[in-house]
Amino acid sequence: MRLTIARKLSIAFGVVLALMVAVALLGVVSLDRASAAAEEITESQVVMQGLDRSLEYLLWERVELGRVWSRGETEHIARADEIRAEFDAAWQVVQTHRGEEYASMLDAIEREHELYGELLKEAAAIFEANPNDLAAVLTKVGEADDFFYRTLEPATELLRQEEQARVEQTQASLRASVDRMVAVATAAGVIAVIAGAAAAYAISRGISRAASQLSLAADSISRGDLDISIELKTGDEMETLAESIERMRISLKAAIERMRRRQAVT
Repeated sequence: MRLTIARKLSIAFGVVLALMVAVALLGVVSLDRASAAAEEITESQVVMQGLDRSLEYLLWERVELGRVWSRGETEHIARADEIRAEFDAAWQVVQTHRGEEYASMLDAIEREHELYGELLKEAAAIFEANPNDLAAVLTKVGEADDFFYRTLEPATELLRQEEQARVEQTQASLRASVDRMVAVATAAGVIAVIAGAAAAYAISRGISRAASQLSLAADSISRGDLDISIELKTGDEMETLAESIERMRISLKAAIERMRRRQAVT
């Protein structure tokens, strides 16, 4: 099967184009992965922020209640209730995003929240029963503080570390994906350039050689040298042209031979 020069160029261009399309598709896939990774990282940051705020709100609630019990400033009770509502909202964010994945850990932390809240309620009950018994109130508050720092905060921090590890893993996966994409794109680009240049060089070189051979053959024929053979195997129009010239040479040589034989007879 013979291929025209134009078809050869089209095939070479098609190969280069296919490589570029493949790179583009890889870019789209990489972009989708990057977008998904960015969403995961954003979600993890929201979760970690919710965990940090939940601890912060519990501490601020403790501060406001401490002002009530130590100073008798009952107006801080309302502020403590507001902070508790803010804590509930922050914790709900964590539950919304990780309620299924970390169900057991979240359930354990919620039970610790309840135990901590019960200790604060007991301190409040002691204060309400006898506002002057500050020592008993502080003893119960000390139990609550000890529970917070020894149990509740470490459990929350452990969950935060799990989420941080998740972020780092996602970031590492994203970096690896980007590195692979860059490597593939670079390799494909280099291959496309080399393939295009090689194809163009090979085709142009073949045309140049064929044209040179045909020119020499035509020049020889014009000088009367009909014994020169023309053989080109380029598989394109140049080979077809060479075959036509070769047939013409053979026909011309045969005609001259016939004329010579006739002249010899006469």
